[in-house]
Amino acid sequence: MSFFDEKAASSYDSWFETPLGVLVDKAEKDLFLMCAAPKRGEKVLDLGCGTGHYSLFLAQRGCDVTGVDISEPMLKFARKKSEMSGLSVRWVNTSLKELPFDEESFDLVCSVTAFEFLDDPRKAALKAWSLVKKGGRLVIAVIAKESPWARLYEKSAQTDKSSVFAGAHFFTVEELMELLPGVEGEYQIGLHFGPGFDPEKREEALIQEKEGVEAKKKEGGFLCGIWKKM
Repeated sequence: MSFFDEKAASSYDSWFETPLGVLVDKAEKDLFLMCAAPKRGEKVLDLGCGTGHYSLFLAQRGCDVTGVDISEPMLKFARKKSEMSGLSVRWVNTSLKELPFDEESFDLVCSVTAFEFLDDPRKAALKAWSLVKKGGRLVIAVIAKESPWARLYEKSAQTDKSSVFAGAHFFTVEELMELLPGVEGEYQIGLHFGPGFDPEKREEALIQEKEGVEAKKKEGGFLCGIWKKM
């Protein structure tokens, strides 16, 4: 994940300030909240936190958050945003292969659009699962393979070998749920409008989103797996 440099960090954050980015962010965070159900005071580990987009979102909701990422340039942005917002997050620069935490030490372990870039996502998922407390949950959100968003990113990687999506693996529902063999989980799919959607049609997007989530339409772009440890 060394290609997530300072330039990538800046463009990632700025995209969420565009009209379409704002709409996508709402759709994805609404689904994430439904799946993760974070509670004030819970210990949360955000794997592949990048610029801290979700770490800070969870800290804002009163969670005790630790954000982990292998990219120091991304974490540099995260620390700056944390300072500017006054939100406290523990930032750890390490790979998902070398997580320095005790087993069963987090109420919620989550990862948002990071597993697409891992060499061994199953190994990372098993390690993440080991860090979840009894009664806690693991939520892994990825870009869904059967979506127009994945097709857009695949096309960009074909035409631009320096794209962050070069070498990325997008997940089918079956592939995501097989990351934890023998552990029962469930999934939800959001982001049911494509990259060409007119962001000015906000109400139409929200209706489309609600219908798509309820029907679990597989062409949605944001796929969340949820596993609860009993």
